[in-house]
Amino acid sequence: MESAESSEVLTGFRLLAECSPAGLFIVDREGCCIYMNPRAIAICKSTVLSTQQSWAQSLRLEDPGSIMASWSATANIEYSETFRICTPDSTWRWIEVRTLPIVSGEGMVGGHSGIVQDISERWLAERQTTARDTITQILAHAESPESACGAILREIGEILGWDTGVFWGVDRQTRALRAIAVWPGRHPASLAFETDTRKASVPSLK
Repeated sequence: MESAESSEVLTGFRLLAECSPAGLFIVDREGCCIYMNPRAIAICKSTVLSTQQSWAQSLRLEDPGSIMASWSATANIEYSETFRICTPDSTWRWIEVRTLPIVSGEGMVGGHSGIVQDISERWLAERQTTARDTITQILAHAESPESACGAILREIGEILGWDTGVFWGVDRQTRALRAIAVWPGRHPASLAFETDTRKASVPSLK
């Protein structure tokens, strides 16, 4: 529930936040989101704002419980972290979140102000450069392009944040399309995906 102190902070914050080009939000002392400006809502595609939700839930972050536990440990100082979110249209975006405590004249923390930025383009450009350099190094030390497939797939998946990945190639004997390498990612269900994918083949069209 909103306290009188956090309500006063919220009123002043809204006056500046509504027209801000940056995504701004405010949370109470417990970390529950009590306000998001239009830009923050647009970035995270949030449709529901509840004072019963943590800011991690309001921003649609993965594993909000773990995020809030980490945030709570450093809540009284500046916090900064990068997260991946999945928007309602199934698009993956990368955002940067920063928060600072709002301290009253008596030195009490009345809440926290936050800023959220969509850094997807910058994040992807940096990771693409890293992936390119990594692939070059792997190929330089590989006996053949085929032998490098597994290492390349693993590195690309880790760098770009994939859930899983597959390299497909043509079997020279059967001419069927088969998985040359499979990177199952970290999700437990991906192991079954890897097994099924390695068994699969697509017959050659003649």
